[in-house]
Amino acid sequence: SKPVAELSQPMAETKTMTLVKHQIPRQEFTHQETVPVNSPAIPETSTTIIFNADDVLEFTEGKVSRVFGKDFESIDGYARRVRLPSPPYLFISRVTKLEGERENYKTGVIETEYDLPANAWYAVDGQVPLGICKEAGHGILLLLSYLGSDFENKGKRSFRLLDLTATFLDKQPEAIKTLRYEVRITSHVITEDSLLIFFKGECWIGDTLWMKLDGGCAGLFSDQELAQGQGIVSTEEDNKALNSIQPQHFQPLLSCEKLIFDQQDLLHLSQGNIAACFGSNYQQQGNPSLRLPPQKLLMIDRVIDIDPQGGAAGLGLVMGTKSVTPEDWYFLCHFKNDPTMPGSLMVEGSCQLLQFYLLFLGLQTRTVDARFQPIAELAMSSRFRGQVTPGSGTLVYQLEITEIGLSPQPFASANVDIIFAGKTIAAIKNLGLQLSEKQPVSQKQLGTLPSQITTPEPAALFSSEQLKELAEGSVTRCLGPEFQIYDNRRCVRVPNNEFCLISRVLDVEGKRHELKPNSTITTDYDVSPTAWFYNHNSYPYLPYCAYIEIAGQPCIFLGVHLGTTLLFPDEDLYFRNLDGEGKVLKDIDLRGKTITDKVTMLSSTAVKGAIIQKFDFQLFCDGEEFYQGNMVFGYFSHQVLANQVGLDNGKLVPPWYEQSLNNTAITINLNAPENRQKFYHAPPHKPHYRLAHSQLDFLDDVMIIEAGGKYQKGYIYASTEITPNDWFFSRHFYQDPVMPGALGVEAILQAMQVYGLELDLGKSFKSPRFGQVLNHQITWKYRGQITPENRKMFLEVHISSIELENEQIKIIGDASLWKDNMRIYEIKDIAIGLLEA
Repeated sequence: SKPVAELSQPMAETKTMTLVKHQIPRQEFTHQETVPVNSPAIPETSTTIIFNADDVLEFTEGKVSRVFGKDFESIDGYARRVRLPSPPYLFISRVTKLEGERENYKTGVIETEYDLPANAWYAVDGQVPLGICKEAGHGILLLLSYLGSDFENKGKRSFRLLDLTATFLDKQPEAIKTLRYEVRITSHVITEDSLLIFFKGECWIGDTLWMKLDGGCAGLFSDQELAQGQGIVSTEEDNKALNSIQPQHFQPLLSCEKLIFDQQDLLHLSQGNIAACFGSNYQQQGNPSLRLPPQKLLMIDRVIDIDPQGGAAGLGLVMGTKSVTPEDWYFLCHFKNDPTMPGSLMVEGSCQLLQFYLLFLGLQTRTVDARFQPIAELAMSSRFRGQVTPGSGTLVYQLEITEIGLSPQPFASANVDIIFAGKTIAAIKNLGLQLSEKQPVSQKQLGTLPSQITTPEPAALFSSEQLKELAEGSVTRCLGPEFQIYDNRRCVRVPNNEFCLISRVLDVEGKRHELKPNSTITTDYDVSPTAWFYNHNSYPYLPYCAYIEIAGQPCIFLGVHLGTTLLFPDEDLYFRNLDGEGKVLKDIDLRGKTITDKVTMLSSTAVKGAIIQKFDFQLFCDGEEFYQGNMVFGYFSHQVLANQVGLDNGKLVPPWYEQSLNNTAITINLNAPENRQKFYHAPPHKPHYRLAHSQLDFLDDVMIIEAGGKYQKGYIYASTEITPNDWFFSRHFYQDPVMPGALGVEAILQAMQVYGLELDLGKSFKSPRFGQVLNHQITWKYRGQITPENRKMFLEVHISSIELENEQIKIIGDASLWKDNMRIYEIKDIAIGLLEA
């Protein structure tokens, strides 16, 4: 074989060359994790070996001139240069092709091979994780160095990947021996100070093309340029695409009481112990390969929030974190003298979070012996616009499910934003995984699985399918031909998707066009064991907003069914709650049970531009009444709503704190990391002593004046920004987006819970939790609406009493809520309790 030094001679004589170095790799290597002693035989496709594993390691950690020749000796003196990652994150066993022209970045080709060790530190049953698959194509670094990039950088610039799209063409074969990569530069941009290269690539397993790499873009950047990076900023086009997504629904196959998971839980998943992480109902024989990678490769150490109905598509929103410390192993190897977290590990962390969520949903119950596999032909794009360097901090993954299904095998795709130091530094689009059986499985082997168990819907006057039509489909298909006038018009509807809290209409007494007192409706609502308002609450009790909505939504159906809007066929009417009062009689765990609502119309009055109706209601479960009250609703023209003046006849009435003097206030930013930890993550011995989250989390900032307010017993002010993307606008109502008044009430109760937590009012309980105050009447009045056009909502609570009664601390007050500068809600005697869990 030729001496390494001879390789430099053609470099000096000609600009274009192909390196060919016939040298068989030695049988022993210092770094076993890079190329093991028992590495497989070199594939027959490797007709030439230009650089072996020792050469690659020399290039990575030693002197580049010993590999590329004497012309590169000046590069050896730079501490920072373009390098490959060091072991254990070096995934090149040999270079079999290297073509290029010095200082010509228009083209260039490198082919590399990587032999998988028999017991690789990262593997799951011999399978290579997706992040490692992407990283193993890092031959582009060696190619770029070979083309002479460091002659211009002179140790002042760092290589960073910006963009890359990976498309997996098939399932990953089992027992892979060698991955073979070809990476090709397609174009470049050179400015006075910087270089950008564009590239594509392929990954082969044997003779099979398994993965394509497209849209690759990388550059060489100065420290200043890296420090000034703004991260990924959403564009107007991004926001339009987000707003155009139609909400969907997927029912989890298993129910887990936990929504927050720590490092030990994730280690259980790494060990394949799914039940230890999620609960005993997740116990299942088989599926040994459905687990997270080994501990060293775990790129998430906490899951801090799960919302199965969250995200723009309503299919799931999951938040995970990774603590970053200067001692983390990847800083020591990626790269020498230029430590930064590999972007491929961010992709891997995203993949692990998606794997976690699929197991959380119970999709493994649809398989016998499956593996996580990429979805074929789904182009997964990665964008990187920031870096993580040695230091202390928290990497946050925000994963949003975009599609999910069970056929032909369980699968899901997601988008992931990765946030560090307050900036979105990476975005992964179309990350897709499926649970693929290792061997074909018959239906008999699968048996009767939870998702296949169906029970006939009870007999009903109007079914759930008809209610879906009234929510966002054809009103005619629900209520009959008289309503054809609304087939192409906006009309009064019930809420949709998970915010529709009616399962069926059992009975209606009353004739159409006769809006008479004592007309009635009886409805059922089947409460899912994993209903969003239970899952997102701090303790499994029914939040007050759900009481209001379950009781009130049948009033919409009754009024529309009786023909209220048909009185004004040429008017586009809007339905709004005006007043109400309710009393919780008994605290019942309603998960998995059916609630029956009996509603009676007390009156209906038509005036110019409006129809006002009053109802009373009773909620029952298993024949026992647990909530009662009455509500007033109105049907209004657009003009009437546009001219609303709020509760104060259009006058600006500021919140109390703006008029008070000499009050010491406690201010709390609920989005600050320390306050997220304090208010949303309870200590292990008090797991429910915290705020609700996700769809029950409404506030950004809270201010407390301990002895303030008109009763001088405590005062709370809270505010939040309103955005058109807020989840409730798409659910309430179709073609008439408006914030439900019940959620405004819940926001007030959240502010009162912040008050209770900040002052530690539950300290006398061993394990405190929030709950409803029984046999206590809450009264509300709404004289305005919050729509996507509004920008701010703020509220205040005057605490009227804090008392201990029947082993419960009761916090009671009077509250108001504003949109922008108009006071629109007034709630009297609003109450929340603290009691023993």
